[in-house]
Amino acid sequence: MFIADIKSIISAPSRLCALLSPVIFTLFLLYLFPFISGFNRPEDALSYGRYYSLTAITLVSAIPFIYGILFSFVHLKEVHPLSSGRADVRIPGTKSILISRMAISSVLSFILVLPVIYITGAVSSEGWLRGIYAAFLLAITAPFIFIFSTCFSHDRKSWKIISLISVIFLITVPSGLLLHHPWNYFIFFSPFYWTGWAWVITSPAESIVYGMISLAITAIFSLICFRDLIRNSGIV
Repeated sequence: MFIADIKSIISAPSRLCALLSPVIFTLFLLYLFPFISGFNRPEDALSYGRYYSLTAITLVSAIPFIYGILFSFVHLKEVHPLSSGRADVRIPGTKSILISRMAISSVLSFILVLPVIYITGAVSSEGWLRGIYAAFLLAITAPFIFIFSTCFSHDRKSWKIISLISVIFLITVPSGLLLHHPWNYFIFFSPFYWTGWAWVITSPAESIVYGMISLAITAIFSLICFRDLIRNSGIV
């Protein structure tokens, strides 16, 4: 199934670019961001570091988000054809297939997010252990986005609408890191928001608490969407 999914993804240029987003983001952060930011004065170092970290955290967080959306498209393309063309591989919409794609999106996200974190130095003040922790928290958001998009999508139009709506979860990362109390509490519903703070906060105790909140939100939302999808679609 994994091989079939990858073949389906690389068959279209847009989906291939989404699959290669970790490489694209890494190259952007390493080579294009310094050029675009116009960093050419020593006194700009502090400001540059802050904006670089904010941009890097947002782009790294986007990787599991993109993979969740990507695999939801592949799943719906098989269960509910999204175009007039016939899907390359037809796999029945079963519970095991659903769980497998959730697991694949999560594992693939972790494998690719972790080296991007280390290569780009998204949060240079944190050590390698915090990087693994952040990669794990981000990886489990991929199946959440996958099941969220799959649950409310029935055709290409609804999938596009739900995909756009789900972007709200992602934009809480930069906005949550920039806003101050009490305004940042209005975006507490997003696991990406809590993961971002769990990644950058210096206190290990607070980092663990924020990570647990992210895990709880992800688990609750995923379970609700999963049960609703099973009940309404008749998946066995």
